[in-house]
Amino acid sequence: MITLHTMLLNYCHSGTPTSLHVSVRWQNTQSESFGIQNGTRQGSVLSPYRFTRYIREVLSGIVDSNIGCNIGGYMVNILAYADDLVLLAGSILESIAATAL
Repeated sequence: MITLHTMLLNYCHSGTPTSLHVSVRWQNTQSESFGIQNGTRQGSVLSPYRFTRYIREVLSGIVDSNIGCNIGGYMVNILAYADDLVLLAGSILESIAATAL
């Protein structure tokens, strides 16, 4: 069954090209053109939605890992604001384990 949500997502994405060629300009130099095959353009109406859908799983996995620092009786292992993340761990071994999640 196709939901309204899926239909809206397909409609918004239907105008997005499958391949985009870009170049990078830095100071007075411009790179050769190269292709971008996937992703969402910056400023796209889909960008916040896709980021939220992706980051939710990442945050849940880290929170459920029980790796982190005990602060005032609370397990604190990640601080997140917009697209900025800070991982907290009680030791180097814990930090290595957290990045493997």
